[in-house]
Amino acid sequence: MLINLSEILSNQAKTEHHECEISMKDFEYSGMHYPIVYKSPVVLDIESAGKKKVHAVGEFTVHMLIPCDRCLEDVKKEFHITFDKVLDFSDSEDDEEENLNEMSFVEGSELDVDVLVYDELVMAMPMKVLCKPDCKGICPVCGADRNVEDCGCDTKVPDPRMAAIRDIFNKSKEV
Repeated sequence: MLINLSEILSNQAKTEHHECEISMKDFEYSGMHYPIVYKSPVVLDIESAGKKKVHAVGEFTVHMLIPCDRCLEDVKKEFHITFDKVLDFSDSEDDEEENLNEMSFVEGSELDVDVLVYDELVMAMPMKVLCKPDCKGICPVCGADRNVEDCGCDTKVPDPRMAAIRDIFNKSKEV
């Protein structure tokens, strides 16, 4: 959804309240698609913050299914995001490039709510998601989920520094 900010920029005492639906059905991040199972409307209050500046305060909640980093089971992760931004529309050339990077959700004098939501979700994405703190993950030998069953595979990884000595013992056994 696009919100036209030109009226707020021209009127110092103007404030607006918006409730915008999030149009994303899934969230694409780092080449992965995460389904969104719940999304609240974005509640957004916009007011003039001086000459060519706009103050935007808002919040929204999104629930996504993200695979566990160890066992790949889907984990329902809740993101409750609040934001407080001052958007500067001044035309000084020094700040123009910096403002473009910070305000990717602004095109001309319009605020793109979906891009704002996307940017905020990118910043909130966790580095690692686990289904439970003691998740055992997947067996590297047979691929079984070790949280569900004990497959009995030998998962002992030999120390590669001992390979030369192990070769000597294996040769002596063959004789």
